[in-house]
Amino acid sequence: MKKLGQHFLADAATKEKILQAIQPGAAEVVVEIGPGHGELTRAIRRAHPTIRIIAIEKDTRLAGELQKVFDGDEKTEIIEGDALAALPEVVDDLAQKGLAYQLIGNLPYYITGQLLRLVGELEHRPRQCVFMLQKEVAERVAAAPPKMNKLAAATQFWSGAKVIFTVGRSKFNPPPKVDSAVIVLTTAQRKARSANTSGRSATPPAAAEGYYRILRAAFQQPRKTLANNLKTLDKNAPKKLEKLGFSPKIRPQDLSVADIAAIADGFPIDGGDSE
Repeated sequence: MKKLGQHFLADAATKEKILQAIQPGAAEVVVEIGPGHGELTRAIRRAHPTIRIIAIEKDTRLAGELQKVFDGDEKTEIIEGDALAALPEVVDDLAQKGLAYQLIGNLPYYITGQLLRLVGELEHRPRQCVFMLQKEVAERVAAAPPKMNKLAAATQFWSGAKVIFTVGRSKFNPPPKVDSAVIVLTTAQRKARSANTSGRSATPPAAAEGYYRILRAAFQQPRKTLANNLKTLDKNAPKKLEKLGFSPKIRPQDLSVADIAAIADGFPIDGGDSE
C-alpha cells in the first residue's frame, strides 16, 4: 500500500495480515485505492487468481508501470485518476452488473475525510473497507464515547469500525514520520434505486439528513455542552434534551451513534423552535 509522500509497505508479514483481513469472496470485486508499486495488488492476485481487481492510481508514472505489470491480465484493471472522482463511476458500473465489492487501500491524510464521506453516500456500498490510515486518524475513526468525535460519528453512522492492528513506520520504505494502523469498516447496505445512475444516493434518506444535521450542530464547538451547541437549531434545546433523557450538561464526545440518532428524532427538521 502506498502512503502519503510515496512511502511503500515493505514488510511481508504485514502484507499477509492485510490479506487475511481482505479475504474476498469468489464473486466479489476488490477495488484498490492507491496501489503504488502494486505490492499488495500482486499479493492479492497470487492468493486469489480468479477474482477481479480494479486499482485506481493517481500517479501517472506508477499507473503506467502497473499497466505494464498487469498487461495481459484480463481480471486486473488499472485506472489512472483521482479516486474521489473515479470511484462513483466504478461503483455504478459494479452496481449495474450486480457485483459485490470491497474497498482497500492506504489513504493519505488529506483525502481520508472526503473519501469516507463519499463511501457513506454511495448507493451501492462495499461489503467492507480495509484501509491503512495514520494511526492517530484510524483511532479517531474507531473512537467510542467518551472520546467520540465528528469523524467517528459520521463514519460509524454507515459502518462498524475496528482497528485490527498497527503498523510501525519501520515497515515502510522510506519510513514515514508517523505510525499507521489498519482499520476495517463493515458497512450497512442500502437497497439500490434503479433510477439512480450516479453511484450515490439520489436523495439522502430523512433519517440520514436529520442525523447529519444534529451531528454538525453538536460538534461545531466540541468543548461546549451539547445543549449549548444545539441552541443554534432550537432555542429550547436544553428542555428537549431532558425530555429525551439526556442531561443538558452532556458533551458531544459522550454521545454514541444511537444517541445522536435518538436526538435527531427529537429535533425534527421542520420542528422549529417550539416550546
